[in-house]
Amino acid sequence: MTVMLPADQSQLGDLARRLREDSSGTLRTEYDQFFLDCRAAAERHTHEPLAPDDFAAHSIVVEAATVSSEVIRMIWDAMHSPRSG
Repeated sequence: MTVMLPADQSQLGDLARRLREDSSGTLRTEYDQFFLDCRAAAERHTHEPLAPDDFAAHSIVVEAATVSSEVIRMIWDAMHSPRSG
């Protein structure tokens, strides 16, 4: 996956603006921890006896939380790399 930042960053949404302003990485870490906690909770439920639909729902949360964490990290990294100025 590649993150492409718009040339005109005034068009960024609220989350992207907040990540751009997060030079310390604190917000990124908070989002990362949130998604990791969601993933862990959903993974625990997948080891319980569940109806097939419930198992599928928890599995989707595991995948979505993993991808969300990766995307937040990639956006933050792209905005704070030496090339992005």
